[in-house]
Amino acid sequence: MVAVFVLGGCGLLPQPPSPLPTFREGFEAIPGPGYIHLITEPPTAPRRLTIGSAGDDGQASSITQTFADGSLVVVDLTHLPGASSILVDGVGCDGAIPVEVDRETDVVLRLLPDRCTVTVLRIHEAGVLAH
Repeated sequence: MVAVFVLGGCGLLPQPPSPLPTFREGFEAIPGPGYIHLITEPPTAPRRLTIGSAGDDGQASSITQTFADGSLVVVDLTHLPGASSILVDGVGCDGAIPVEVDRETDVVLRLLPDRCTVTVLRIHEAGVLAH
């Protein structure tokens, strides 16, 4: 004799988690940040520099970093996902930076006599490379 029990209809078996977040009234779903790690070529500031960034809407961030002439330039920024750009002394550089959730975009900023450019080196999981 074989006994068969059906438990699924009773709600006793665990249900798989929903693959999407559940909507909750009054809560806004904002994506997590991504990160930018910037170095310059050459690695030291050729003059006093103020480096900042702007989001994909073109709005400049109020957070900037200033480097003295001859100092090593390394900038780490946190951004919402989307296309970002770098500003040097308030002027936009050529080149867009893709920012992805929980990823870090490593870039090189080149300071030329008449402009600046940004080149993406790699995009990787945030926190896996020691810079």
